[in-house]
Amino acid sequence: MRRLRFDHRDGEGRADPAGDDQDPAGPLRAGARPGDAFRPRGRRRRRHRPGAAGLGGAHRAPSGAGRAGFRGEPVKLPLHGRCFCGAVLVEAKAEPFQVSWCHCRDCRRQTGAPAVVWAGFRSEDVHVAGAPRRRRSSEHIVRGFCPDCGTPFSYEDDRLAGEIYIHTGVFDEADQLVPDRHAYVTSKLFWLHLEDGLAKFETTTRRRPG
Repeated sequence: MRRLRFDHRDGEGRADPAGDDQDPAGPLRAGARPGDAFRPRGRRRRRHRPGAAGLGGAHRAPSGAGRAGFRGEPVKLPLHGRCFCGAVLVEAKAEPFQVSWCHCRDCRRQTGAPAVVWAGFRSEDVHVAGAPRRRRSSEHIVRGFCPDCGTPFSYEDDRLAGEIYIHTGVFDEADQLVPDRHAYVTSKLFWLHLEDGLAKFETTTRRRPG
């Protein structure tokens, strides 16, 4: 059985640093493209739970009655969130089109967490109140955070027009935002085990134009 190899000296996966924000670029296996699900050779394909992303529907919002939240119940709208000090507020009037774990080094360093979970929304469905500070962390990436308490808040990519990604932890209803995939699994910490049956992507889960 083929396994991912990890460097125990620095706790990183076998992927090399991207040099800037890792979401738009990263190592791919031969013939793979960003947005392709990562499945190590020799493993049987797992059956995903409801709401989990498969190969064919990795970029589409779930169909039917809506995303299954905590204990399979539909997500209750609107969603409300805030930073630690309450100076920045967010309200989402629609369900996210994806909820993804991210294991890239940039998200780890920005948050101090071993991995983060992003909820992706259409920008028109999200209202942010207050004055979050926005910082360009790489050529295409802008990250938002509260200038008062420092809470990391949002992520936007110039190449993904009309989309905004919010840290699920800032929402009051965070337990409803159940992850459905993993991004940048080749950069994850070696001691973090992924045994939830969700789709795994070597790099980003969203294909960029061009």
